[in-house]
Amino acid sequence: RFFKGLLVAAKVAKAVRLAKDAASNNEAVVLSLWTTNEAAITRAGIYDSFASGPELAFEQFLQHLPTSKGGKDIPRVAEGHESLLKRVRDLKLPPNPLDALIDQLGGPSCVAEMSGRSQRSFKDPSTKEVKRQLRKARGTGA
Repeated sequence: RFFKGLLVAAKVAKAVRLAKDAASNNEAVVLSLWTTNEAAITRAGIYDSFASGPELAFEQFLQHLPTSKGGKDIPRVAEGHESLLKRVRDLKLPPNPLDALIDQLGGPSCVAEMSGRSQRSFKDPSTKEVKRQLRKARGTGA
């Protein structure tokens, strides 16, 4: 998941350029992604930033590494676990590709997202803050 997330995220800038070029030529643009990362974002409880799929995948991997043996914590292992986690967070890995695409292509009002996710991150145009919002069908008011 970590490397798959990095590969998809690495393609966002090029996909945005291609989509904008196509749209300027009055062509329809359809993009397809492998994952929305919604489950990982929800599990992590991230509501105030564009979450990084690769970072969340690595954090989930670390959570499954043992830090104790025979019911006793191993301090050196726990410290190494925390050190790795800090190093990954310091890398500033790329944000969730779907949210990054929507943001760079003009926001939710300019992009028709067809996915099963219930929430999305978006940048408030007036404050530039990243927020989470429930998705709803256009024109339903729901």
